[in-house]
Amino acid sequence: MVTLSIGIFHSVHQGIVERSISEEFRIFAAKKDSPMYPKFILVSDPKKPLVGTFVYGMVWNHKDLFEAYEKVHGYAKIHGGGWYEKDDARKTITLYGGSGDYGEPRLLFLNRIPRELEEYAFYYTPIHGLPGNKLDLTDVEWF
Repeated sequence: MVTLSIGIFHSVHQGIVERSISEEFRIFAAKKDSPMYPKFILVSDPKKPLVGTFVYGMVWNHKDLFEAYEKVHGYAKIHGGGWYEKDDARKTITLYGGSGDYGEPRLLFLNRIPRELEEYAFYYTPIHGLPGNKLDLTDVEWF
């Protein structure tokens, strides 16, 4: 009887894990159908190494954002990156995950954000789909 109970628990648990993985794959596959992906990086100018600028856009790779930024502004230090989900109806931007090119975002360097996003509340979660923590933007420079 104990073996059967463990077997049932394992089957139920395995089913939950498989559904969870399938759901994540569905989200990933849906994003793969679009030509580009919503990604962001945090960069700082060598003259102001502790002031990070939020750079975002629809790109293939995080390095595409950096290369575009570098062409206009010159060399910059990268403080990680990730993905974003912008909800215009709720006026929220959820940052999540990390960058395969530059690693996890170091949110301590989120100091400058484009003015067009000033009305948005920013949240961060390490994993897409989990509730995020609201970021304190009181000291952010809107440019």
